[in-house]
Parts: sequence; C-alpha cells; structure tokens
Amino acid sequence: MKPHRLALPVLSLVFALLSMAPPASAWSRRPWEDAEVVGRADAIVVASVKEGSISFLPRIDRIPRAHLLTLVITEVIKGTVDNKEVQIILHNGLTPVVGGVYERDGMGIYSGKNDADYPKDTIEIFDTASAAYPLRTGDLRKDALWFLRAPAGIRGGGRPGDDHLGVRDPEDIQPLALKAHFLLYLSDDPEKAILAEQTMDPRVARANQRFLIHCEIQRILEVADPAERAQKLIPYFILGCHYNLKGEARDGLKGCGALVGPMLLAYFNNSRYTNARQQIIEMWVAVKYTDCVPILISILTRLDGFWAAQKLEGKWWERRDSELGRERRKQYDEVRRAVWGLCQLDDPRAKDSLEMTKRRWESINFPNKDIVEMCERALKRMSQKR
Repeated sequence: MKPHRLALPVLSLVFALLSMAPPASAWSRRPWEDAEVVGRADAIVVASVKEGSISFLPRIDRIPRAHLLTLVITEVIKGTVDNKEVQIILHNGLTPVVGGVYERDGMGIYSGKNDADYPKDTIEIFDTASAAYPLRTGDLRKDALWFLRAPAGIRGGGRPGDDHLGVRDPEDIQPLALKAHFLLYLSDDPEKAILAEQTMDPRVARANQRFLIHCEIQRILEVADPAERAQKLIPYFILGCHYNLKGEARDGLKGCGALVGPMLLAYFNNSRYTNARQQIIEMWVAVKYTDCVPILISILTRLDGFWAAQKLEGKWWERRDSELGRERRKQYDEVRRAVWGLCQLDDPRAKDSLEMTKRRWESINFPNKDIVEMCERALKRMSQKR
C-alpha cells in the first residue's frame, strides 16, 4: 500500500502545530483555539481599561494572586452586560502592568523602568504564569476584545472576586483588529466563513487551518466503514494533528481496530515519515498489531551491529555538533522506540532480541539506563509466564 500524497494545506499544518506547543516552565499554560475562546465566553465585549481602577487581590492560602479592574464597554458582541462600566477579575497570573513597572507580592516587572520613551500611563497585561511577557493587545486604555466568563468560585466561596466576571487565559483578551475574525465563529456556518476568510496574519492563518482540519476530521469520524474511515484519518494522524490539545485523528484511528496496523506499514517504512515512527508504534500497540513484532526485532538486530561498531569514548553522548553525534542520537531513539513497542506488546518472540539489546546497552558507557530497564521489565514478565 502506498502512503497518501499529502496535500500542501495539510503539510503546512506542521508549522501550525509547532506554534501551539505550550511554553516550558513550572506552570505551563495550555493553548486554546479561537472557536473554544468564543464558545465558552459568557460575554464578549469591546472595552478599554479605566485608568486608576486596578486593585490587587493578595494570595489567599493556595489561591493565586489576582487583580480587579474596571472595563469601560464600547460594544457588547455576545451575552448581556447591563452597565457601561463593569468590574472584572484577572485570574491565573494575568497581571496588569502600568507604565512598564509592577512590584507586588514579591514579583517585579520592569519593562519600562529605564526607558525614557516608555508611555508612563500605559496599561498592559502580562502573562506571569508561564513567563513574564506582555499580551499582544498593547495599551489597554484603548479598546480591545474581552472574552468574559462567569464567576466559578475560583478564589473560594465568598472571597473577594467571586462575584465578578473575569478572564483566565491570555486568549481571553485579543486585539480589536481581530474582531472580524472572531465574529466568524458566531456565524451560522463558522466553517464556511473561516474557509472564505482572507488574512495576512500568520497567527490567524494557522488558527484557521487547525479549525478547518478539525471540521474535516469530525466529518471523517462519521464514516461508517472502519477501513474507509482509517484511510482518511491516516494522513492527519501521520502529521500529528491536534485540536485543543486533543489528538482527534489518533483517537479516531484507534477506534478503527486492528485493520489499522497493516495500513501504517508503508508509512513506517518510508524515510519521509521517520518522525512519525514513534506514533505509529504507539498505534500498533494500541490496536494490538502483533504482526509488527518481526519488524521491531529486525530494527534491534540491525542497530546492534551499528552500536557494536562504535568507539564510545568519554561523554560521547554530549557530542551533538557533529554528523556522527547526530547519527548516534538518531539511532539511540530508534532502539528505544523499538524496545518500547516490543515491551508493550509483550510478545515472547522478542525475548532473544531484548536480551541482546540489554547486553549491548549494559556494556555501553551511557548514564541513561532507560533501554536496559525496559528490557529487564519485559524479560521478567516473560519469564513469569512460563
């Protein structure tokens, strides 16, 4: 079976997926798709922040710090807001910074402290959960889009801020220039409207691609025949398409059952899709495709020869800036993937290969014992089944 020829719009989604990866930190935010931001909002308004209205809510027990501020509303797009001015709460590390300086509760932001040209009264919102960086809304004394959500007792029943509308994620505050884009999700046919949207904004274009692919996958999931459904899902699975951090194609493919296994062989053996091998093995495990066991065994046999020929001196694993260093890391990943798959499938045919691989990696000067430990666990289970 030949792999599908992937259309250019689908291929370009790779960049969209990369752009949605959450930042690495002690508290990493998850990203939210535009349709979700619109759909979950109890009220969407065009509004500006009233100068002098910002107040601080200190940390209470384990409840994070928060802030209150007043919005001056220009337009209500969704929901009902009775007053022209409404006090809202900023949750979850959304921090208002005035004039580029913030000092509260042991935290400091000084983006404008030493800049004589920095507007001294400008009001910005910084995301201080993942890192201290300003949202791209600019000076919020000017109108922006606010996606307000109803109180949920986040700070505990009866505590300050519990009875206020609020925002909880960076996506809940957007530049006014994106108003027309977000309005499309309130139309009778958002997919058709998004498909027709013409934009030069890369962020919007990527969001549109993800939404349109999400809609297509939802249609595919309605296909009754598992084989046809799998055939249509595979290109999206190979690219690792996610929507709101959900692997819709992956989950849908699992539901097609064991027939998926042989359909993925052509992709696994195609060098163009090397980066998808881990997820293919994971799918084989999920659908219990034991016919892949000889394939994984052959990988371990081939790579044992590679590692036997290597002269691994000193901290060889730290040498990433050479072609040999990069090749070694690639082959290590290949060994680990194959071992993981064989361990998960728990097939006795893999016993000799796992023993061989265990011996090889016990003899290699490498601080990460992951491969050895996986082999040991699998071999122990096999011996107990005798």
